[in-house]
Amino acid sequence: MAASFTHKPIVDVGLPQRLRDIAANLMSSSKIERQSVTDDVLRALDATDARQLVDYLARSTRDQPAIQKFTVQSILRIADFHQSVTDAVISGLKRVPVKELTPATVLLFRNRDEAMYRPLFEDWRQGDTPRTVRTAIEQVMGR
Repeated sequence: MAASFTHKPIVDVGLPQRLRDIAANLMSSSKIERQSVTDDVLRALDATDARQLVDYLARSTRDQPAIQKFTVQSILRIADFHQSVTDAVISGLKRVPVKELTPATVLLFRNRDEAMYRPLFEDWRQGDTPRTVRTAIEQVMGR
């Protein structure tokens, strides 16, 4: 309960213990804590752990859109080392309310495989997408 007053996320008890600290650090607003999860740590994850982390971070992004700056960047870092989780990245981020997306989040996808993430961009462009987010999507998609 104290976490709800400090605005610190509570790491899901359903997440295996070995992943809880990694998840907490990847979601942290502290750059030092996020950087404590090195590329070597992410590379060493097996496919199941990588998928669990992506799913957890995507759910956290959906439930707490204010942390998307940190969670989406972390999700993409995991996907860089585990391309097998791309489907989880896309399906998880599709659940983030489009009205809550920021242009900065969309721009995190710059210089990434546009074709791979096209289903996500197309989904984000549907409905009542803020104009600034649409503009960012167009920039990322090269249109």
